[in-house]
Amino acid sequence: MTKKLFSFIKPDPTFRNSLMGFGYGCGLGWYPLIEKLFEDISFLLETKYPEFKDEFEVLQVKEKYATLRVYVNDAPQEIYDLIDKAEKESAITCENCGKEGKEYYICGWYSTLCSTCAEERIAKNDPEVRVWHKIWIVKISDVGEEFAKWLNNQTMPLVEEDENSTNWAYFGDYSRFIHKLPIID
Repeated sequence: MTKKLFSFIKPDPTFRNSLMGFGYGCGLGWYPLIEKLFEDISFLLETKYPEFKDEFEVLQVKEKYATLRVYVNDAPQEIYDLIDKAEKESAITCENCGKEGKEYYICGWYSTLCSTCAEERIAKNDPEVRVWHKIWIVKISDVGEEFAKWLNNQTMPLVEEDENSTNWAYFGDYSRFIHKLPIID
């Protein structure tokens, strides 16, 4: 997919005024959302807000916490509404392929992915800690038994089991903020 050129994207090689020199900081699956957003903004600047046309600028486009973020300088509320709409749409669109997606938290990273892309990303990450849609699967030997007991009191464990002498515990929402931790002595 090729990116269209829009007059309000002005990459600054010094990165002092804009971070668009980095390009879009997200996966190709969101490029159609971005292109549609920028076409809609361009139309508004041409037809309804020509006084903003020369000064309006997109400062950064990136993924943050599994959704698209588009930062701009001063703009009419209608443009901010378009940006909000695109950001909401990104929350249900796979960042990699553009298919329908949902939020996953995989090895320390929030992402909106379809199930196929999520499985691929999980397969590439550390097999000791795996996460499926806001559910942590923690190898207790990696975090320590005391921490696992504490975590058990903070969250509602969904399942605890012993698989071939490897003790695993599955925890819900609060533990999604905890990455692979050192063993607690």
